[in-house]
Amino acid sequence: MVFVVVRMRAVRALALGVVLLILTLNAMPPAKAYTKAVGFNIARTVVENLPPEWREVFSTYYNLIDSSIAEVHDTYRNASYNPETDVGLLMVEALNHYSAFIKRLDEKRFPQATEELGRFVFFVTELANPVRVSKNFSKEMVVKWDSLVSKKIFKVSLGGAEEVSDVKESLRGLALEAAKYSDRALQAIREGEIDSEFKEVLEGLLSRAATVSYSLVLKALNTHFSNMLPYALAWITGSLAVGIALLNYRWVVRRVKKIRRR
Repeated sequence: MVFVVVRMRAVRALALGVVLLILTLNAMPPAKAYTKAVGFNIARTVVENLPPEWREVFSTYYNLIDSSIAEVHDTYRNASYNPETDVGLLMVEALNHYSAFIKRLDEKRFPQATEELGRFVFFVTELANPVRVSKNFSKEMVVKWDSLVSKKIFKVSLGGAEEVSDVKESLRGLALEAAKYSDRALQAIREGEIDSEFKEVLEGLLSRAATVSYSLVLKALNTHFSNMLPYALAWITGSLAVGIALLNYRWVVRRVKKIRRR
């Protein structure tokens, strides 16, 4: 009876651990909006939710994700995009780095692919920035906006993967959604304050950027499974080895208990 109770408690603890793990993977550390930190958090969460064989590869190079995001953040500080006219450097660079990501996968150059993943996620995040997709965009606005959002901490979450048929239209749809709040962002700049309601809007846009990034990265990886066969086989073999070891451990425990009873 005691053994059954202990076993049930262990099962419950394991189930709780799995739930907490899932919640941890989908939730990101809070960060200041539209900064290098939030870009890195989104990229890292995308990687942590990839299939195990891919996660093992990209998580090895978190430092490259961090440095690549810092690089483009500083270089493209004044980049913008108008989703209504479909003109702007943010979209051009997002598509360029997505193509470069796929190219590096084809070449099996995974460190370089990780760098391109980081750059791509940065540009997707900026396409969800209502100031950078405003038709009244200006460099002065960006400076004031960056200063304003740096005063708040934003919570971002990752949604489930979505089916994407057209990469550019998916990104443009994100920008169009953000553009709906451009006037609200300009008002916040004038007032020098982001109220709680608008903060939730921005958290929703950043979460949307995370989900779009995740969906598009998965879309690219799903066409390159052959590149990962050696890693996948190694992961499966390792998992089987752990499973066999656990079964052996349980068998030994049972044998020991039987011997003690005698």
